[in-house]
Amino acid sequence: MKFHHKSTWAGAVSAIALLATGTIAQADGHLNAQEKALIASAKAEGAVTIINPLFSDRTAQRMGAAFKKRYGLGDDFKFASLRKGTGATVAQVRQEIKAGKFTVDMILVSAPGFFDQAAKRGAFVKLDSGYWSDFSKTMETAGQYSNYPHVVTPLA
Repeated sequence: MKFHHKSTWAGAVSAIALLATGTIAQADGHLNAQEKALIASAKAEGAVTIINPLFSDRTAQRMGAAFKKRYGLGDDFKFASLRKGTGATVAQVRQEIKAGKFTVDMILVSAPGFFDQAAKRGAFVKLDSGYWSDFSKTMETAGQYSNYPHVVTPLA
């Protein structure tokens, strides 16, 4: 079963998770073709929304500013971070997947079972991340769940 996603940007937002790890390269030429196309789509859409139980308001503000700067999205671009508990985060996204209607672009939550089942249902856009090779060994060593290119989990 395939789902209609809010936008083509949904997969690219996984890049924010990589941004949160502290590995930030300059955007000038270090992006692959998919990332460049997704940045153009993000600019056209004008906003991104993440849902998570992890980031304080202060962290989300800093992450939003860094995200806009990193991808050259401009000050008018809206970066929204919805913070809920783990159960509420998973429940909301699970409902959105079932309905095929999305209010969030990305989910960050420690719930491997959720990600595994959602990936099997085709709920996530593939992300061709230019940074995955930097993290894949670390994820494997840490025993961290991932299902690249659908689920990128840099929070071990």
